[in-house]
Amino acid sequence: MTVCDYLLNLVQLCQEGRQDRCPPVAWFVGTYGVKFPVVRYRWDRRQVSIRRGPFKACFENATKGAWEDGRFVYVEGFAMGVIPCHHAWVYDRVTSVAYDPTWREGSDYVGVPFDTEYLNRTLLEKKTYGLIDWYERHWPILEQPSHEWQACGIDDLLTPYPNERPRLRSKT
Repeated sequence: MTVCDYLLNLVQLCQEGRQDRCPPVAWFVGTYGVKFPVVRYRWDRRQVSIRRGPFKACFENATKGAWEDGRFVYVEGFAMGVIPCHHAWVYDRVTSVAYDPTWREGSDYVGVPFDTEYLNRTLLEKKTYGLIDWYERHWPILEQPSHEWQACGIDDLLTPYPNERPRLRSKT
């Protein structure tokens, strides 16, 4: 099973009225997510300024990558490790390449690119890393219009997914 299949199955359960089987994070990513077919795990620090961070700190690592260099966009979604995992990485607006500052390998990345100002405002209020899964406040992002959180200047990502999965979009 791919991450796209996993998310689409959960979104379909939600649409069928079985919200108990559809976590809000999966619904959000399955609805607004973009597929990232190329993700790099190694890079030359002279060309790409982001730093690799510790395992199990993907939200913090991706946030710091977006903060260190304005050309990077924070992306949160799901990726395939051993199983589909809630994960975060960065996307380079200049080279159109995604970088994972946490994992050494993975596959099938589907995520939502976020505006850096939204990232900053939300983290100041939330006081923990990660944007989508804010269960203490009942996932406020689900009620916010996309223009409040969606990253601008990455129109190359916002193309229709190339096959029968109309709700997920791909960078291909």
